[in-house]
Amino acid sequence: AGRCAAFPKSASVNLGGGVMRILGFGAIPAALRASVAALLALLAGFALPAAADDILVVVPGSKDGVGGVGNIVPFSYPPARYQQLNFAAEFDEITEPSLITEVAFRAGPTANPFTHTVANLQLNLSTAAVTPLSGSFATNVGSDDTLVYDGELAMNVVSPKSSVRPFEIVIPLETPFLYDPGAGDLLLDLRIIDNPNSAEVKFIDSLTIPATLARVFCDSFTTCSVADSGGNIDGGFLITRFTFVPEPGSGLAGAIAILSLGIASRRRERLRDRL
Repeated sequence: AGRCAAFPKSASVNLGGGVMRILGFGAIPAALRASVAALLALLAGFALPAAADDILVVVPGSKDGVGGVGNIVPFSYPPARYQQLNFAAEFDEITEPSLITEVAFRAGPTANPFTHTVANLQLNLSTAAVTPLSGSFATNVGSDDTLVYDGELAMNVVSPKSSVRPFEIVIPLETPFLYDPGAGDLLLDLRIIDNPNSAEVKFIDSLTIPATLARVFCDSFTTCSVADSGGNIDGGFLITRFTFVPEPGSGLAGAIAILSLGIASRRRERLRDRL
């Protein structure tokens, strides 16, 4: 959902317009005036409304509103590493490079409500280097690999058993990830480093994609390492919700440049007046 503002957008434009007149910016093209006004309002300490609403994408789209089955991978293991290939075709709503700000999962339809805290979880996102996935973690990671979350994750599932549960396991990204579906598939790379009481089974909503190597993982019951060695590879898939916001446009950068030039011009005029 979109974010609210501290004051109406029209107020920021009026504020910016007044300051622009003071600075002598009356000749600024109309297309850039709003950006300049936005910059001036930000500099004045105000919060502006979002340019567009967030976009929520459930992968796979066929499971948006349809539950799957419970899966204990990866949150029931200590430690574990889990990579999942999210196919670019699933992100047809994303028509330009956009920022992922949140990743969320939901409990399986027959899972009991549960509360659990993963003491140390690390999440990376990247544009996958290969499709389908390799059994080697390192081979799958893209060149734009980014650490987007590192820390404790509190899981609080309170919804009753249902064919479709809400997305209650939410990872708010500390560093948003810029993803372009046109550049390739999205790789979700999850490391569970410290997971107390992991024996408590936590079923996460999932499905199996036949003949598709969509995930690779290792856990305490296998010989693979959580580092860069190989893992189990199969067609399992956690139903995942990604929250997107549009990438900040170039208008603000242009506004900064124009504002800087305007201030410099006014300074030169004042200097000439003193001579």
